[in-house]
Amino acid sequence: MTSTIADSEKARAFDPFAVLSEPTILVRVGGEKDEKKFYIHKQLLVAKSAYFQRALTSEGFKEGVTNEVVRRDIDSRAFAALMAWMYSGSWDSMAAMYADETPRLSQITDAYIVADRLFIDCKDSLLDLAADYFNSNEVPPSNNVIISAFDSLSSIDSYLRMLVDMWCKYSSIEIPEEGFSDLPIEFHYRVVSLMHRYSKAYLQFFFTDSYYYKSANSQKGDFADQDELLKTAWD
Repeated sequence: MTSTIADSEKARAFDPFAVLSEPTILVRVGGEKDEKKFYIHKQLLVAKSAYFQRALTSEGFKEGVTNEVVRRDIDSRAFAALMAWMYSGSWDSMAAMYADETPRLSQITDAYIVADRLFIDCKDSLLDLAADYFNSNEVPPSNNVIISAFDSLSSIDSYLRMLVDMWCKYSSIEIPEEGFSDLPIEFHYRVVSLMHRYSKAYLQFFFTDSYYYKSANSQKGDFADQDELLKTAWD
């Protein structure tokens, strides 16, 4: 086991001063109609991404032979931001890609989702960037950001916890944002677990609004066993 770990670390190690002289591979991301092509140094991808390390160096993967990777499920601008980070170690170029002065939460979230899919070791850095965003702007995450994150990330991912925490901290519970009822039922369960001690108004919304009775049963799936928890919170 020790030798296997050592071999893996050795395979992913790289010399930052020599990487620019190494060969590049073609990475094609996005849908067929809006596909973007990136020529990235192979050694850099192998060092920074467990996905690329496996695809480009393990036996049985055609990508290691063709030196070409195609991912239709990857957002091209988010991927570009991640590649810029790989080369520079900075997120300064992210906002510029969207013609903004500073990164928006939607951009950070898109990059985080792609980093998660490709096992790129920058998720902690993106969490810090998102925390800076909330501290500077003092606004809750938008519905679109919440839906995208909950649809794309594991239920135990720290990014989801941050979104719930920041929503509870900065939202107006008494006047939910338009479209609030369309948010994932898992998000509502998590908010209830945090807010039941502080906001009867939110629980009133959750338990009496037609959203719960019409949608909860069809959405909750694995969360069915939490009904008793919610009732306890209401009491």
